[in-house]
Amino acid sequence: MKPSLHIYADESSTTEHQHMVIGAIAVEANALADIVKCLEQARIRGRVSKGELKWRKVSRAVYQGYAAFLDEYFRLSGEDSLHFHALHVDASTIRHSEYSGGDHELGFNKLVYQLLLHRVGRRYGEHYKIEAYLDERTHLRDPDEMTSMLNSDVLKRWGYEAPFQFVRYKASHESQLLQACDLIIGAIGYRKNLRHKKPDASPPKCRLAVYIGRSAVQLERHDISSARARRFTLWDFRYKAR
Repeated sequence: MKPSLHIYADESSTTEHQHMVIGAIAVEANALADIVKCLEQARIRGRVSKGELKWRKVSRAVYQGYAAFLDEYFRLSGEDSLHFHALHVDASTIRHSEYSGGDHELGFNKLVYQLLLHRVGRRYGEHYKIEAYLDERTHLRDPDEMTSMLNSDVLKRWGYEAPFQFVRYKASHESQLLQACDLIIGAIGYRKNLRHKKPDASPPKCRLAVYIGRSAVQLERHDISSARARRFTLWDFRYKAR
């Protein structure tokens, strides 16, 4: 029987920014409890054990604690316990009227779908049963609508039989990995949208974004945007011309 793989996905810079980022962290289910314990202990050491860690809350007061949390994340990723995958897209290229019948929610879900299909289903579908958790948000669509479509696509493209068990929402305050994902994609979005070059740029956010970028590069022998990257990947998503 195939082991279970958990996916924790979140989005950043979805409004009023040029570049949108959607990211996901992959972790084997049988290692999840130990990994969460390590991350919680890192928060205690960094004195940020209370409340939810979020990119928007990065400040001078919490910088050291957030850095300690991310130190532990990257240590675990270096041991191959955690993988991170993300896509970013230029929002000016999104054509909801052309690709999604004018439905912005559907258009966003299609981007999540692409990340789950190509960066999760393709990479892990042969060897794992996949449970995907998306950061909870208010809307009318049930994310589990994606499950059967993902399984159909994975079977057609790569011959893997029904790896996705479900796609559902999870409150980020209940998940250390959703919070880690929020910090990483927040940093990517901050740099992609050139927020670090603005007159009002936050020094702690600039510093943490550089730290995350350097840590990501150190995980990989290859460029994080290349097909050979494994522990930390970033996909420059482009719509196909119709």
